Amino acid sequence: MMGEEVIMNFNFNERRSTQAAAFLIRRNGNKLNYMKLIKLLYLVDREALIKWQQPITGDKYYSLPLGPVVSKILDKICSGPNPKSPDYWSSIIQIAQNDSYSVTTIDEPEYDELSKREIRLLEGLDDTFKAYSQWDMVAYCHENLPEWKDPNGSSDQITIEDILKTSIKKASDKDLNFLLENVAFKIAIDNKNSEIADATW
Repeated sequence: MMGEEVIMNFNFNERRSTQAAAFLIRRNGNKLNYMKLIKLLYLVDREALIKWQQPITGDKYYSLPLGPVVSKILDKICSGPNPKSPDYWSSIIQIAQNDSYSVTTIDEPEYDELSKREIRLLEGLDDTFKAYSQWDMVAYCHENLPEWKDPNGSSDQITIEDILKTSIKKASDKDLNFLLENVAFKIAIDNKNSEIADATW
């Protein structure tokens, strides 16, 4: 439809998402509150978008009352494993025993989907927020992420454009357009790679 806004999205990458989540969980004694994990993964993707115009997870982002979330990963945690349709996430990450608010790894993946710079980013953000509880993370996101808007009990999508516009405050319109063009180029490559991967299955 003419005039309709096009929202740029990467393809959700389950393997990269699982490996990033497992890396963070295992750096925290192999048990991590899942609300904190969700916030950390959002912050990781946010920083990757600002630095490289390409996230790690490829997830979609939403404002919820308790802050931003990576939506597909949150769905995987909340829905649990499907025995009729096993997936990569559930083969590595599950809800912790005796603590339904935390996740643990049942196996350690190879981190072959993550680059060295992405590993360094994960390490740096984990170190920064190591002492934060899940509620500290909520407060931090509310106070420091201008792209998050209170959805008043509902949910609102946070777009890549929202993240870049609000995070790079001194960027000119020309600079922002350049970043968004770079995002669009990388999404096109991501889409092509997904088509090739789908064709091999």
